[in-house]
Amino acid sequence: MGEAATEPFEDACLHSFSEDYEEKSTRICSLLQHDVTNPMWHPFKKEFVDGKFKLSVDAPKEVEDEDDRKLKEL
Repeated sequence: MGEAATEPFEDACLHSFSEDYEEKSTRICSLLQHDVTNPMWHPFKKEFVDGKFKLSVDAPKEVEDEDDRKLKEL
């Protein structure tokens, strides 16, 4: 799927943790990167409308799966 960007995690950890925010953001980003590179994790689902795939230009539209446990943790 790609590579996790570190900046959003650094910003969030800086606001949430005054001490060791860099270490915490690195750890969180590393865990996410592990998930992102796992081919078994697919945090998207195909969108259905009236029992049929909702189509974009040339493919079924994929949306975030709000029920995905790992996305909720993020």
